[in-house]
Amino acid sequence: RMRAILVDAADPTGNTVFAGGVNGGLWKTTNFLTSPSNWTVVNDNFASISLTSICQDPTNSNIMYFATGEATSNSDAVFGRGVWKSTDHGVNLTQLASTTNFWRCFKIICDVSGNIYLALRTMTTPVVQSIGLARSTDGGTTWTNITPSGLTSSNTHCTDIEISSAGRLHASFGYVTSGTGSSNYRYTDIPSTVASGTWTLPAGGLTTTANRIELATS
Repeated sequence: RMRAILVDAADPTGNTVFAGGVNGGLWKTTNFLTSPSNWTVVNDNFASISLTSICQDPTNSNIMYFATGEATSNSDAVFGRGVWKSTDHGVNLTQLASTTNFWRCFKIICDVSGNIYLALRTMTTPVVQSIGLARSTDGGTTWTNITPSGLTSSNTHCTDIEISSAGRLHASFGYVTSGTGSSNYRYTDIPSTVASGTWTLPAGGLTTTANRIELATS
């Protein structure tokens, strides 16, 4: 199965696409719009080949980030070992030392300034990972916990993040819980500086008893 796919922003034709298998590493095609397209392996032999999300820095398409580790509750979920970074368009991948405890990642994205946001599943075993949503403003060297305070969900797993064209960061929290308010939504117009206590809850609120919230922007 595959959870990660990215259409390369550097190719205006839309033919260059990266895809990651949950236990099969990173793959690439340069003729995506051809049927059938031809895929070649980029790397299936680094420390974690459980690719779950890919993003590209809008300020420099050669900079790419690859999050690892399935965050869902399937019994055969494959753990990761953090986030890998490439500065040469996916040719070489280097594990970010600051992310070695990020074993279960729902999604990774970059904003227009190149800041990184990582949606994580919190966990205690086999490693302690207490952050639901993390931000890095220095290319992945360090991370800040920006998980909103005051969530009504019984856990702080961050299941999805999206950035709209206006720069608003949307985030959803709570996974496989039950009861009123088991999944929550928050947003911020200052994602690069938002702190846990400065997120916005919409006036009408948005909570649901569903197992998780999936987001999209238009």
